[in-house]
Amino acid sequence: MADIEDGMYAGNDTFNPSNSPIQADFVTLMLKGRGCEMSLKAGDAQGGDLMVKYDGGRPTHADWSPMRKQGKHQ
Repeated sequence: MADIEDGMYAGNDTFNPSNSPIQADFVTLMLKGRGCEMSLKAGDAQGGDLMVKYDGGRPTHADWSPMRKQGKHQ
């Protein structure tokens, strides 16, 4: 999962249980952001290729579409 601004996400606002977990003692996860999209890749940190775990839109709740980086006013 990716920690992005307002929560932890494994993809858009839903979690896909068919996306199998990584079976390893040490895991590498990479998050790549593009405009209103993101990709998550993961794999065994001690060897092997990274597998695409998610590639699609960012979470769609009101705080995230599109991504904003300004602080909140109080």
